[in-house]
Amino acid sequence: EYWNNGYCTEAVRSVVKYAFEVMLLNKVHAYFLCRNKASGNVLFKNKFIKEGMFRQHVKYKNNFEDIECCGLLKADHINTLL
Repeated sequence: EYWNNGYCTEAVRSVVKYAFEVMLLNKVHAYFLCRNKASGNVLFKNKFIKEGMFRQHVKYKNNFEDIECCGLLKADHINTLL
């Protein structure tokens, strides 16, 4: 019922706006499990850039999983608003 409605994309957009406009951060970064492509797509829709991967970085259900790191710079965010 809640999937594929853009709620997560909008939530990330709101967090990014708060981070840059209220907290005055220069960069926001996020991590997701490599096998969870939908989470990655949410970040990429919000103009995050892939910065790297951490192999077997987290343990989930007795298995070690790879995670991907993405980042968004304030300057890049501002350029997407123009």
